[in-house]
Amino acid sequence: GDVYKRQVHGAPNHGMIIGASRNKTITSFWSVNNSKPVFRSPLPEKLSSLQLTHDEKHLIGGGVSGVLYVWNTYTGSLIAKVNAHYSQINKILINSDDGLIVTISSDFTINVWLLANLVTSNAQYRKDLGLAQSGNIDNIKPFYTLSGHLDSVIDGALSKHNLGIFVSLSLDKTIKIWSISKGLLLHTIQLESEGNCLTMDMNNEIVFVAVSYTHLTLPTIYSVQISVVAVSLKKKQIDQ
Repeated sequence: GDVYKRQVHGAPNHGMIIGASRNKTITSFWSVNNSKPVFRSPLPEKLSSLQLTHDEKHLIGGGVSGVLYVWNTYTGSLIAKVNAHYSQINKILINSDDGLIVTISSDFTINVWLLANLVTSNAQYRKDLGLAQSGNIDNIKPFYTLSGHLDSVIDGALSKHNLGIFVSLSLDKTIKIWSISKGLLLHTIQLESEGNCLTMDMNNEIVFVAVSYTHLTLPTIYSVQISVVAVSLKKKQIDQ
């Protein structure tokens, strides 16, 4: 009951469901045919985010300390541990070809990583491939760091089909639209209040942002229309 929604992922090729507890340093693995965990694996720390690559070969975890972890799902071995952020990693996103890892954090920044750099940094992994040793994995640097938010970055969305657009949501009441391939900020949109979460439609044209509400306000969803030349914002209040 203490498994967080951002820390549960299905692995159909393995016939498994993987989830990390938000209160304990444990990852649990369930068979799709069994309601009880098949086994549990200890973690270095509590994870605040978890993501599985599309090919299901690697499990990516973000710690409350800001450390990024990469496990090989076939062997269960930890193959990378990187000091990715100065504060909690709130979400991990992976592009459709598993080439890029995006981490968003409470330290106000977004880091973009090359998965190939992370997995081949492990000494044993490189030895098995017959590659030269690469040194201390803690020295691995992000491909890009996206900065500009003035408070915790709490959610984000990547465009489908590797179109190179990333949208971030922060407690600073802004949405930022980035070129993930170039590491450039394209647009900033100011919200009236803090957003809770966002998602992007399948056509990569509209981002929907949910905003919290109190007894004085109605729940609100913003829709952000994205195009090459302009960005427009629409607001819709939801009747209760």
